[in-house]
Amino acid sequence: MHSIESNPTRHITDRIVFARALLHDPGHIGAIAPSSPALAKIITAGITPHRAPVIELGPGAGVFTRALLARGFLRRAWRWSSVM
Repeated sequence: MHSIESNPTRHITDRIVFARALLHDPGHIGAIAPSSPALAKIITAGITPHRAPVIELGPGAGVFTRALLARGFLRRAWRWSSVM
């Protein structure tokens, strides 16, 4: 299983990715700060790999992806981003 522990380097990287997305296209960002690992863990708590496939969309920094991986989801090869 993957861990979503606090990582200072990851936290800084997440903020940089978020800021780039916000500056690139502020009309499509619906938050004023990136989501935290704690929030992602709470939001994904009821999602299990056995219920249905999950598609994650958006310019996020990956905090929800890491939370889903920690819950046992497998990462698929397809990934697209217009920001990076």
